[in-house]
Amino acid sequence: MRNKRQANYSYKFRLYPTNEQKLFLKKAVGCVRFVYNYMLAKAKECYKESGIKWNVHDYKKQLPTLKKEYPFLAEVYSQSLQEAVFNLDRAFKNFFKKKSDFPVFKKKKNGGSFYLPQGFKIERIDKKWGLLYLPKLKKPIDKICAIDFGVKDFAVMVDEDGNIEKINNPKHLQKAEKRLVREQRKLSRKQKGSKNFEKQRLKVAKYHEKVANQREDFLHKLSKRVVSENQAIILEDLHVKGLLKNKHLSKSISDVGWSKFVRYLTYKAQWYDRKTVFANRFYPSSKLCNVCGYKNDFLTLSDREWICPECKSEHDRDINASINLLKYGVTHLKSGRTGTVRTQACGDSSDGGMVEIPVYESSTNEAGSLSIY
Repeated sequence: MRNKRQANYSYKFRLYPTNEQKLFLKKAVGCVRFVYNYMLAKAKECYKESGIKWNVHDYKKQLPTLKKEYPFLAEVYSQSLQEAVFNLDRAFKNFFKKKSDFPVFKKKKNGGSFYLPQGFKIERIDKKWGLLYLPKLKKPIDKICAIDFGVKDFAVMVDEDGNIEKINNPKHLQKAEKRLVREQRKLSRKQKGSKNFEKQRLKVAKYHEKVANQREDFLHKLSKRVVSENQAIILEDLHVKGLLKNKHLSKSISDVGWSKFVRYLTYKAQWYDRKTVFANRFYPSSKLCNVCGYKNDFLTLSDREWICPECKSEHDRDINASINLLKYGVTHLKSGRTGTVRTQACGDSSDGGMVEIPVYESSTNEAGSLSIY
């Protein structure tokens, strides 16, 4: 019997709260931020004065006393406040493991999020608002594709039937850069701390958010399509941090979002029981001739096309790399070395009992109700 892998996953929905609900959400975010900052300040003070190190259980026990001292904390869910302590604990653990900097205080201007208990529900309002649809799993299909990433083209895909598809790089940041520079220049001319400065800061932030949302939309739709159309996907294991050291390409590489695309692709492959194969990081997919196997050690990054000196075959660099990746993946699939997955659907955390809902400032719909789209 084939072993079934378990995958943790989450769904993100846009909420349209009423004014009363908005007030509750703002209170919840504020209380969670208050608990986080309070515990952080107390932890720093205890360590400075008496050398007592952080212990998440000791600080969690202080929540009932803290509620008595600050009655407004009782207006939100106790689980939300507990998760604020756990978030601080994760921040300290990441710091001690040298994965991040020392925890800092949360600021109101940066927004925030909070956790709701698992048993929450959103009621149906009518045929348009309030309905929650879950994706249906489709039957597996016998199709394999290989993907080679690039900067000029986002990716080149090749399947076993010889079909080649070049996916254009949308270049979201590059298209919005001219306007971003103009708005950022306006911001630099405002007096820091003034109302005009804050208005312009929010304006710049919205432009950055739009670019990020466009990139997210593109990556989600493309990863969903690739997973839906293929039973096995072969990818190259890129060292993106190393590539970012190239000062000429770092901005373009950051904008294209390869790492995020791979992350989306791998967890969606888990959902639909697809197989993912990662070619070795040092596999020379671009330098190998896909016809005779000759390795061109003199190939440079600027060489987009080249002719094999052995068999005289003409190669497009990206298409040739995709074909070689396909051959690599098929070989590994036949040998049984399959299903390499590098990430969980919900990130590093496996706290399945809580659901995180990001809070957005938005207008209410006509019905004035909490709605999903």
